[in-house]
Amino acid sequence: MSRESEYIRSLGGSVTRRRLLGGIAGGAALAGLAACGSSASGSGGAAGKAGALPPKFTLPANPADWETKYEQTIEAAAKEGEVVALFGPATVAGEGKIRDEFTKRYGVKVTVVQGSTTDITNRALAEISQGRNETDLAATGPSGIARVVKANALTPLQPELILPEVTDRSKNWHATYIPWEADDTKHLYCTFYGLNVTSNISRIYYNKSKVSDADVNAVKSWQDFLDPKWKGKLAIYDVSQQSQTTLVYMWNALGKDYLDKLLRTQDVKVWAVGADENYANAIARGDQTVALIVGGAEGALLDAASQGLPIAEWPNTLKEGPAAGFQGALSIFANAPHPNAARLYVNWILSKEGGTVYNALTTKPVVHLRSDVPQGALDNQLWQRAQELTSDAIQDQGTPAFNQAVHDSVAWLQGEFKTLNISPAAA
Repeated sequence: MSRESEYIRSLGGSVTRRRLLGGIAGGAALAGLAACGSSASGSGGAAGKAGALPPKFTLPANPADWETKYEQTIEAAAKEGEVVALFGPATVAGEGKIRDEFTKRYGVKVTVVQGSTTDITNRALAEISQGRNETDLAATGPSGIARVVKANALTPLQPELILPEVTDRSKNWHATYIPWEADDTKHLYCTFYGLNVTSNISRIYYNKSKVSDADVNAVKSWQDFLDPKWKGKLAIYDVSQQSQTTLVYMWNALGKDYLDKLLRTQDVKVWAVGADENYANAIARGDQTVALIVGGAEGALLDAASQGLPIAEWPNTLKEGPAAGFQGALSIFANAPHPNAARLYVNWILSKEGGTVYNALTTKPVVHLRSDVPQGALDNQLWQRAQELTSDAIQDQGTPAFNQAVHDSVAWLQGEFKTLNISPAAA
């Protein structure tokens, strides 16, 4: 029996107050999956690190009547019947079964606003400007979150987090603090539920028909992509506009000089934000054979691979090593039309139960941020990388140093594009 099938079997049946709260407190409802698949060690990753939480990441204590409040949230969410979300393209493509499971368990439909991060954020902000907010969750990539934070369109998240296991990060989490998105400088509005533990500083995708195994094995370092043999074969996403986190990882690990040489010597194709399918199709056709920085186009690349097109993630870890950062933004719009459903979704996806569902059903190469949930269907290598992490190895987007690196790297890249007359392609 597959991990996914065993998971669905073990969680079958209706949701009751006793079952829900019992499962949250003790994980009893998840015993079937834990027995079937690998489980996370309580001392693995950051969970074994002692010490008090940094004050800026500590949330207020949960109310004594949190069980009653959560039950009331469940009941009210069921009456609302829907939660409307802005998800990034990769999340839309990779987390459909997770959303379906949430709907099965609580009777709350998850409606996803489809489109590029730019388009769906434009739509939501336009509605808000007209006084008719129709969206509950903002869970896009960095560029979308930055815009809704700047527009003061979000409600403080802290009062929405009800479950003690969600607010207490002293154990059972890969990070011993609650992380906040870089543009959420007040640490009020947007946190994360996923951990992106990449095999390399940036995920690399390539055309399996055009790049041989010998070519792959010959690349030992990021420096090898500066070899003339790769000229005209490389593509990047326009990370001067979106997914700046990947740019920061490369900026910190490889330096400005490396990126400068890459752009000046390798005739790199730069794909515009919103041209996700074009990016994926270009790699599939072999117009470019290696996608070094995939940004918001990762969902389209994964879709193309699932459809049998010759696209795969680079199988080897280069000598510069892997990277780890937070992924899976979570924030709630102010004056959300379905406030209880939004609150329920946020608490559930951060709970042990939600984390177990996530690892069992996601098709994204992302690990849930909790360290106390089973491996589920996650790739063994991805899982092992996550278990070997320490909390301080994760690039924290909420620090001043990270924010400065975002500013410096984006400003430099925009200037570089202008100097080299690079116009990101839309088609």
